[in-house]
Amino acid sequence: MKKATYFSLAMAVLIVTVKAISWWQTNSVVVLASLVDSGLDVLSATINMLAIRYALQPPDHEHRFGHGKAEDIASIGQASFIFASGLFVITEAIDRFIHPHIVDNEFVGIAVMLFCSFITVFLIIFQRRVVKKTGSNLVDADAYHYFTDIIINLVVAGSLLITKFLHTQLADSIFGIGAALYIMSGAVRIAAKPFSHLMDEEMSDAERAKIRDMVLAHSGVAGMHDLRTRISGVNSFIQFHLELDGDMRLEEAHHISDDLEKKIETAFPRSEVLIHQDPVRGENRKSEVA
Repeated sequence: MKKATYFSLAMAVLIVTVKAISWWQTNSVVVLASLVDSGLDVLSATINMLAIRYALQPPDHEHRFGHGKAEDIASIGQASFIFASGLFVITEAIDRFIHPHIVDNEFVGIAVMLFCSFITVFLIIFQRRVVKKTGSNLVDADAYHYFTDIIINLVVAGSLLITKFLHTQLADSIFGIGAALYIMSGAVRIAAKPFSHLMDEEMSDAERAKIRDMVLAHSGVAGMHDLRTRISGVNSFIQFHLELDGDMRLEEAHHISDDLEKKIETAFPRSEVLIHQDPVRGENRKSEVA
């Protein structure tokens, strides 16, 4: 996860540099839209790097559940920056629509956009591997952000082609507004998942069903109820009441709980499982059915 943030920051700095040169050469608002978005990439990549370093710290006396929510907070912060950049570009595009500017050196801008798209593909491939291995929401949000960058780069290249061959400056403003709206819609999607984590939303129905099936499949278990789950960064927390025979010896009950904890933690890496044991006899069984 740390390597992913370092790579992201280095790539963002490189992309901003070449796009700044492209904007200086072309004077295009749609290139400016892409430059602003990439400029915020540098800021968000820096925040991501600091957030992940903090989130990966082990639990301490003041944060017994760890620091994982720092990831979710940073993801929402990243989405806010992206949304704000979209608003800025729309404002600039409207101004250019009212007061048209001449776009120059279109082929320079096209070449830069294609180059940035090419190198961004390698960053996304690396980030997806990190997400698959760690489940990091922050790296996932960053990867999605860079994917939208590729789309925007291609839109920018298309706008410059139209401007060059149709000799119209309106395409620059229209495509700039389109790119900005796409940026803003992406920001909303990026914020949705970490927001649900900050609100301690339950794990998915499929994951909860998997937990119930694992518990009820154990030969010594009479039932279960009050399954509660939540996610914090790359960590998940699972707790439930385990129904056991009231005449069972404490040592045996403890062994069953330990066995279930290990199985669940294996099935859900980076999870913490808390089990409360309830003694039951026949008619008192309260197993979950949903």
